[in-house]
Amino acid sequence: MSDSNSITSAELADRVPDIVIITGMSGSGRTQAMHVFEDMGYYCIDNLPPSLILQLAEIIGINSGVGRHLCVTSDLRSQGLFDELLDTIDSLRAHEMTCKVVFLEASDEVLIRRYSENRRRHPLAKQGDTTADAIQRERIALSSIRERADMVIDTSRMRTSALRKRLQTAFSELTDQQLMDVHVFSFGFKHGLPVEADLMIDVRFLPNPFYDPEMRTLTGLDAMVADFVIEHPKTKEFLDAWFKLLDVVMPGYIAEGKPQLSIAVGCTGGQHRSVAIAEATGRYLERQHYHVASRIAILPRRTSGGSPCRLPPKSATSSRVCARVRILRRLHTLSARARVRHPFHHGQGRLSAAGRHRDRCRGTYDDRAHAQDPQAQDRSHGPPIDFA
Repeated sequence: MSDSNSITSAELADRVPDIVIITGMSGSGRTQAMHVFEDMGYYCIDNLPPSLILQLAEIIGINSGVGRHLCVTSDLRSQGLFDELLDTIDSLRAHEMTCKVVFLEASDEVLIRRYSENRRRHPLAKQGDTTADAIQRERIALSSIRERADMVIDTSRMRTSALRKRLQTAFSELTDQQLMDVHVFSFGFKHGLPVEADLMIDVRFLPNPFYDPEMRTLTGLDAMVADFVIEHPKTKEFLDAWFKLLDVVMPGYIAEGKPQLSIAVGCTGGQHRSVAIAEATGRYLERQHYHVASRIAILPRRTSGGSPCRLPPKSATSSRVCARVRILRRLHTLSARARVRHPFHHGQGRLSAAGRHRDRCRGTYDDRAHAQDPQAQDRSHGPPIDFA
C-alpha cells in the first residue's frame, strides 16, 4: 500500500475516533452535542457511568472492523462513579481504541440564565444552595477533566447551528452536502398536499401527457413519458430556473444545520409530470454531491390490468335508498303545491309555521284575518286531503 493511502487512513482514524466522550458543565449543551453525533451515525448513550464504556464498546463491536463509532455523555450526575473517567480513558487507549474527550462549558451568568429559563434545579444543588453555588462546585470538580480534554468548547455565545458545524467539521469524514439527507418525492394535488414537505413546487403548467392515449396509463418513470415532459422547451426553461433556485437554497439549509430536507413535486394526478420532474431533480442533486436518501414516486393506486382504480359501483341497496329519497322529495313538492294535508301536518287542517311563512312570502297569507279567525286561511285552501 502506498504512503499516501497510509497517511489518509491515519488522518481518518485521528479525525473520526472510535469513541467520543462528551462531558462538561450542566446546562452547557451536552444533550445538543449528543444529538449532533447521533445524526452523524454514532451510537449514542446519555449519562453512562465511565466504568461501563469499555464494556459497551466491546458489545457493539468497536475496534472489530465493522466501522461503528460510539458517543457517550458522562458527568457528575453519576456521583462517585464519575471519578473513574480518567482511568477509563487510559484503559480504552490501552485496548487500542481511539478516544476523544469533548468538554463543553459556559459562563456562570449564561448557565444561571439557562436554568432560570428552563425552571430546572441544578443536579448538584444541595439543600439551601443557590444555582451559583452549585455551578462553582461543579466547575472545581471538573477542572482535572477539562485539562485532559481534546476539545474545549465555550457555548456561552454559540448557537446550536454553530455547535453542530464545529462538531461535524471535527468528527465527521463526510462533506457538508452528504451530512443532510435529501428526500425527493412526487404527489398529486387532487389527492391532497403532503404535510412533510419543506420545499414544494407545482408543475401543473407543463404539458400533460395524460391527454395522449398512448401515455395515459403510463407514469413518469416510463421513458416515453419522461422524454415527452423533459424534452419540451417549456420544461427545459423551467428546469434551468429550478436548478438555479436549488443551488441557492441548498447551501442555506446546510449552513442552518438542517439534518434532512424533503422536496415535493406536484401535478394534478401525481402520475406523469411530477414523477418525471422529481426524478430529474434527484439526479441533479446527486450530481452536485448531495446525499439523496430517496426518490419516491407516490403513484395513484392501480388494478392488476394496469388501468387506474375506479370506485366500486353502487350496490343495489344504495340504489333503492336513493330511489326512496327521490320519491319522498317528489311527494313533499306535490303536497306543498296542492295545499294538501300530510299525515304529519300540524293540527287539524291548520298550516304549520313553515307553511304560513311560505304564504307570507307569496303574499297569500293575511295576518289580520288569521288573528280574527285562526282557521280561516286554512279553510280557504279547501278541505284537507288525506293520503291513501
